[in-house]
Amino acid sequence: MRSHVLVIYGSPKSDGATKKLCDSYLAKEGISTYQWYDCFHEMPTPCNDCGYCKTHDGCSKPDLQSFYTALEQCDFLIIATPIYNNSFPAPLKALIDRLQVYYNARFCRGIRPPVRIQKEVALLLTAGGSKDCSELIVSQLRPVFTVINATLRTCLFVKSTDAKNEVPTVLHFE
Repeated sequence: MRSHVLVIYGSPKSDGATKKLCDSYLAKEGISTYQWYDCFHEMPTPCNDCGYCKTHDGCSKPDLQSFYTALEQCDFLIIATPIYNNSFPAPLKALIDRLQVYYNARFCRGIRPPVRIQKEVALLLTAGGSKDCSELIVSQLRPVFTVINATLRTCLFVKSTDAKNEVPTVLHFE
């Protein structure tokens, strides 16, 4: 049973295809209680490789303290995002780069594992075009999942969301 669910939302739209996919997934999984982190609302400061986390616990920038706590405490992580140019929207990319604190905890300071609670991940992806680049996204996230003690369990991809200005309705999942 999932006791702490964290949703990382990477879309600038509060009612677009990504939100519809996320809402459908939450409903299908029966998840009604979760923490929500909206990358476009929060606008995490980008990592500038200051080196602080190589020798200290945490980050020199204070804007993600509550996010780090939520991430460390969750046992189920949902990442819902559109795909921009075969990658992530900039605010989500900034958040992912700031997970460097866990990489450095593991590889520079020898903390194993840097995140104690193991988590499962559902990756929910949308794209305006018809090209399926979900494998590219997954390959970018695999090293991150390793250092945050996470295993990808589900990857859903909805393509062609720009077609005819319609937002697809997601009724079932594999």
